[in-house]
Amino acid sequence: MADLGRRRYADAIAHLEARMSRSPGDAIAKAHLGFAYAALGQRKEAQRVLSELQADAEQGRVSPYLVAIVYAGMDDRDRAFAWLDRSLDVRSRLLDGLNVNPVWAGMRAETRFDSLLRRIGLPAS
Repeated sequence: MADLGRRRYADAIAHLEARMSRSPGDAIAKAHLGFAYAALGQRKEAQRVLSELQADAEQGRVSPYLVAIVYAGMDDRDRAFAWLDRSLDVRSRLLDGLNVNPVWAGMRAETRFDSLLRRIGLPAS
């Protein structure tokens, strides 16, 4: 994840793909891989990951938070916030990392982000 924070997306992809080959069911790694694909402009790969995660989220197999991560990589903030709201609705524990996960860096300046933090019970930035 450090590579994502440093915007070293090609390195992140290499690490995350290796992680996925060892643990194909690692949805958290898959979401961050989708983010890195999108951030690097590999839209087709990002869309494939997004479709898989959305299907899993609709079936309740993964947190909506993971779908939001890929939308953040695509810089589709409206959809990212919509999926974050869904994460709050289902009380996803992954929201606890909202303040520290580097994928949200581009969205932290928005008032919607501070509002979400307050609703979760985390300190606003």
